[in-house]
Amino acid sequence: MKQCSNCNYENDNQNLNCVNCGKPFDDIYQENGDFKRRTNVLSIASLVTGILTLLSMIIGIFFSTCCCIAGLPLLIVAAILAIISIITGIISLKQINRLDDNGKPLAVTGLCLGTLSLIFIIIAIVSVVFFGAAVASPTFLESLSESLESY
Repeated sequence: MKQCSNCNYENDNQNLNCVNCGKPFDDIYQENGDFKRRTNVLSIASLVTGILTLLSMIIGIFFSTCCCIAGLPLLIVAAILAIISIITGIISLKQINRLDDNGKPLAVTGLCLGTLSLIFIIIAIVSVVFFGAAVASPTFLESLSESLESY
C-alpha cells in the first residue's frame, strides 16, 4: 500500500495517482517498501552552471592578466553563467521545499558558487577595464593622481 504524501490516503501499489486527491505518485519505491525521493533537476543544473562559472572565471582571469582585455569576453560569459546558476538555485530551493524533493545541498552549493563567482567577476571586470585603460593611456595615471591631489 502506498500512502499519499498530500492527503495520507492509503492507495493500492498499482495506482499511479492518489484515488482521494489525484496527486501523482512519481516517487520510485524500493524493494522494502520505502520510497526514494527524486532529485530536483534544477538543483543539478544550478550546481553544473556554478562549476562552469567557476572554471570560466578562472580561465578568464588568467587570460585577463596575460593579455589584458582578451579575457573580458570569457568573464562576461562567466557572469551570465553565474546569473543562471543563481536563478536556478533559487527556483530549485523553492521547488524542493514545496515538492519535498532531494537536492538541497546541490542547489545551495550552486547558489553559493554562482554568487561568489559573480562578486569576483564584477571585481575582475572592473579591474580589467581600469587597468586596461591605464595601460592604453600612459597619461591616465598622471591625470588620476592630479585629480586625487586636488581633493
